[in-house]
Amino acid sequence: MKHSNSQFLFQRVISRCSFRAVFLGLVLLCGVGVAEAQSQKDLEAQRARLTREINETSRLLENSSKSREAALDRLVVLQRQIVQREELIVLLRLQIAHADSSVGRTTRVLSSMQADVDTLGAEYGRMARAALRQGFLNDRLAFLISSENFSEALARTRYLRQYDENRRRQLELIQMTREALQNKVDKLDDIRADKEKLLGAELTQQKILEESLEDKNEILKSLANDEERLRRELKEQTRDKNQLDRAIGDVISKSNAASEKERVERQRQASKALLEEQKRETESKPITIPEPAKPNTPVVTSENYSVSLSRDFNKNRGRLPWPVDGGFISKPYGERAHPTLKSVKVRNNGVDIRTDPGSTVKAIFEGEVVGLQAVPGYNYMVILQHGDYYSVYSNVVDVRVKAGARVGTADVIGAVATNAITNTSELHFEVWKARQTQNPAAWLKR
Repeated sequence: MKHSNSQFLFQRVISRCSFRAVFLGLVLLCGVGVAEAQSQKDLEAQRARLTREINETSRLLENSSKSREAALDRLVVLQRQIVQREELIVLLRLQIAHADSSVGRTTRVLSSMQADVDTLGAEYGRMARAALRQGFLNDRLAFLISSENFSEALARTRYLRQYDENRRRQLELIQMTREALQNKVDKLDDIRADKEKLLGAELTQQKILEESLEDKNEILKSLANDEERLRRELKEQTRDKNQLDRAIGDVISKSNAASEKERVERQRQASKALLEEQKRETESKPITIPEPAKPNTPVVTSENYSVSLSRDFNKNRGRLPWPVDGGFISKPYGERAHPTLKSVKVRNNGVDIRTDPGSTVKAIFEGEVVGLQAVPGYNYMVILQHGDYYSVYSNVVDVRVKAGARVGTADVIGAVATNAITNTSELHFEVWKARQTQNPAAWLKR
């Protein structure tokens, strides 16, 4: 049997095998799959959040009275839910588009993987035929004995081992590719099934949205015929709001004055202690010319003391817990148009949070109770001081704290009052820095 130059022929066969290329292709496909799964996971998380919010507003709508007096309150919740359903429909369409894109990508991957399987099978066949032609598959011993010298025998031994290793790897790669191909086929079926569910969900939400818009129009019509009552209620609400603003202003002014007095006293005590310390040092040490104070020497001032008190609260902007466990902002901060009265604008120094009846009110940050009093239209008002900042909780009942008490973050302050006529519960919440109102939504985590 002839084996001259067989090692070169066998090496040429081995070099044609594309193990690395196919393996890298499988790794790349797996990476694409992970990226797709992550994107789908993010969309599902957003969808779950919107679904929870819609369920919450649906519950608030069911709990609210359907009386004429409650029409405006129902409109606020309904408008919020309409926005939520519109966002959900957009999200569902994004998921459907994502599914369509995934179907296209998966189909192309299936075609590529099938081509890989065919290529691997053909290469395996060529390698086996080349080995047969060289004769070392049928008679390995003869293949080795026919070597012209010991060096060639060693080389042929290495070639045989290399052939066995490549054949094993080739078979493993073929099996891996076939399994990956089947997984992709199964995934394609799952994607198509999910797409059908998403289409059904979109149609359902679209139908509910149309019904909600009809309900909104009916409420608007009823409110248009009730303008006189709405203006009378707005006048009463404005009067109550002005009383609340004055009460908050008085408490904060007194608290600021007390804080300033305390800061001055602390500064005086610190200066006195410093002078006494210097006097003791002077008496116990030889008289020397004092060195000039370094530029970075800390000096106790009213301003520095104030900053140290407010620093912790300030750095938690956007991370503070909500004052109630559930609900949504029904009336935002700042000036806005009245929901139904034309050319009428209303201003809010805080936010109003619509929530479930009986919901507990909690402190958003540790602080001291510096204000606690009844205010017409707002039940009880509680004010906590956090250094230079204040948090205000109004329309509270069953108050659990006392003036001057220290409370911790998430400690219960009381419960949200429920309107006996409309059966709605709203907490009025404000954040102040000294005498300036802040947008509470910017401080709360959401």
